[in-house]
Amino acid sequence: MKRPVLVLAAVCMTAALGANSLESTLSGLLPPETVRSLLSDGIVERISYRERGAAVQLAPKTELGQAARLFDGGAAPAFFVEALYLYPKKHEDSGKSVEVSRISRVLRSISRLEGLEYFSASRKQNRILYEKAHVIADPRSKRILPDPVTGSAEGITVYAVLKDLTFGENVYRYDFRQTENAAAFFSTNHNSLTYGILKVVDADRLRVALVVEDLGTHLLVYALTRADIPGLPGLESRVQASFTTRAQAMYGWFIHEYESR
Repeated sequence: MKRPVLVLAAVCMTAALGANSLESTLSGLLPPETVRSLLSDGIVERISYRERGAAVQLAPKTELGQAARLFDGGAAPAFFVEALYLYPKKHEDSGKSVEVSRISRVLRSISRLEGLEYFSASRKQNRILYEKAHVIADPRSKRILPDPVTGSAEGITVYAVLKDLTFGENVYRYDFRQTENAAAFFSTNHNSLTYGILKVVDADRLRVALVVEDLGTHLLVYALTRADIPGLPGLESRVQASFTTRAQAMYGWFIHEYESR
């Protein structure tokens, strides 16, 4: 009769050791208050617009996390949104080993962004975020190429066409990175972005980074979007909302693709 109690005690002890190990790992990468928030809520998010001296604070202390922190084009942007997510793996290999190759392939599957939906708070319904998404040979010819998903992502650079509801069809550059425990992409707009007849972001001034660190049982996902946008009444709130929505949708897209492979 005592055996179930012993088994339950062993399970509880194993879970506690796992939780302590995760907390210890996170403590080496992030400030204590950020670790507490992640373990409690699974997400920490921060948005800044035209705040004097504002700087990103959530980037983990890893090679690719710090690369994202420095991915600003040499000038402080008017707007940025950063988010840190702690995601427990659900698939059958969860916790057995790091799976950077799986992460890396997902991040390079740009064509899988086509048809991605997001929830529009203003319209109270789901809408298509990217109507079109594919890799191209170069910005001039725009010849469609397959996603570069073979081998390591380290050092790969591609251009892609993305068409969305806010800015229309544009060309973006994607630089991919891969280390032993992480993979990432760093994206910039090749051409200026317009909203109607107004130019709202110059070329190379929208910068998006998505870094995924494999912690074994969990993924630590860092998303950062920076943009120089004009302070035009009625416009800035719409553009801010668009960039924030994109960041949230990208995380949801990554998790869906990761767990479905």
